[in-house]
Amino acid sequence: MRTHGSGTKRFRHPVVGEVELAYEELAVTDEPGRVMLVHTAEPSSTSAERLRLLASWAASQQVPRPARGVTGRPLSRVA
Repeated sequence: MRTHGSGTKRFRHPVVGEVELAYEELAVTDEPGRVMLVHTAEPSSTSAERLRLLASWAASQQVPRPARGVTGRPLSRVA
């Protein structure tokens, strides 16, 4: 990989509001035309706190999967 570009991007999320992240674009040398973008928030910044809040919110939104039996099929619910 090699560095191709860098900068700052602002995102507006409906739950946490505006988040400003630094980014670096890394070229994947084994696959021409492919890049990997890495976004980071400044430590202890408002954006870092908003990302923590978003992670917490997202974790609370996950719907638990139904329990599965030995066969891998979902267990039946008893009414």
